[in-house]
Amino acid sequence: MFKSENQEYPDVMNDRATYVLQNFPRGAREERGASPDHPARNEPGIEEYRSRFASRLKAERYALRFEHGSRKRINTSERKALAGILSRLGRSGSILDVPCGAGRFLDLLDRHSDVVIEADVSAEMMAYSRERNRQLSGTCRFIQADASSLPLQDNSVDRVFCNRLLHHLESASERALVLKELYRIVRKDLIVSFFDYRSFGPLRQCLKRLKGRKSNYRNHPSRIEFFHEAERQGFRLQYVAPVGLPWNAEKYVVLAKDKPGN
Repeated sequence: MFKSENQEYPDVMNDRATYVLQNFPRGAREERGASPDHPARNEPGIEEYRSRFASRLKAERYALRFEHGSRKRINTSERKALAGILSRLGRSGSILDVPCGAGRFLDLLDRHSDVVIEADVSAEMMAYSRERNRQLSGTCRFIQADASSLPLQDNSVDRVFCNRLLHHLESASERALVLKELYRIVRKDLIVSFFDYRSFGPLRQCLKRLKGRKSNYRNHPSRIEFFHEAERQGFRLQYVAPVGLPWNAEKYVVLAKDKPGN
């Protein structure tokens, strides 16, 4: 069951995890978003995400699509790929899941980290994620904040998992803001989803048209361009893991902090 703040934390928790809990933003920052030191930013892509899940019903529908609906296969592939990455990287003292959405990876992250921090700009998504956590073991904290302005100290978490966010940000400057902020708060490594739309681009567009959907990949970076964007913020590429079949656009990119924090 969910461990309240008054309960003892497991003995397995290392010194770093204890430090994260002791220095975790409380009061006005926890579950309330930005603080005067970390003001919320209103970039178009982030605002679009915020408004997209502005009701509890929309948040729940989005979650159920991945667990019981049309995207269940995607959920299975993502969880399998992430489990392999976490096993390869080894256990961490703390991990930040941003945006956490409905918390569909929380149980998996909990098994590979002493502390899990769930963060999302949508209050409705946060509420749904917190309900799910009541059925899980482990120590978890929740903060409402966007990925470009997190109320966390420099080098405060060992690892970050950022899933299904950056492909919504078509502006390179918006992606740079997020990558820069994640570099600031992480100590070791970042696992980030990347959609390689530019590979097999004409074929993907043809398939989209056959399904009656519009596609515009011109503003999405190529794989090499994205690697350069990450490198400019200080990250170093470790490896790329496929999600599902090799020709699927979605990949997980594992990046290491070039100068690990203390």
